Amino acid sequence: MGNLAMQSGFNVMRWVRVALMGCALGVIFAFVGASLRMLPAFGGKRVEPPLALSEDSREAELIRVIDSQLSALRGNDYTKAFYYADSSFKAQMNVRGFERMVKAGYPALVRSRSAVYGVIMDNGEQAVVNVGIKTASGRTLHYQYLLRKEKNGWKISGVTQVKLEGMVV
Repeated sequence: MGNLAMQSGFNVMRWVRVALMGCALGVIFAFVGASLRMLPAFGGKRVEPPLALSEDSREAELIRVIDSQLSALRGNDYTKAFYYADSSFKAQMNVRGFERMVKAGYPALVRSRSAVYGVIMDNGEQAVVNVGIKTASGRTLHYQYLLRKEKNGWKISGVTQVKLEGMVV
């Protein structure tokens, strides 16, 4: 009786080549799939350049947008304040929903007296603005505004209250 592997036509080298070819194809498919997911056309997110300190002219634009929204909120003009929200935010909410959200979650912005601006950074497409809001009671609350550049100018895409510890810049 001979070797069973030899009798059935089993070839170790052929099996190794097939296994290696399968692994190589698997790696190629995984790499191509991952690469396609990184392209916006295939559902991936565009990689934005890093943020850097804003230039004076850009700072002035960003401050103008935030000051304009704060002024509208102080005047209870929610339609005007909503104008400064970015398009993706507007797609999720109408003016009445925006008004309810601001009154419930950001009452200090509605009753603010003034704003002081800290570090402002952008990359030409997105910006982060640190803002100290002076409330009617004289207390200062700190917020971080996220803005996005759209075809009709800078728009606010989000506001988050932040707790600062230590020195404020």
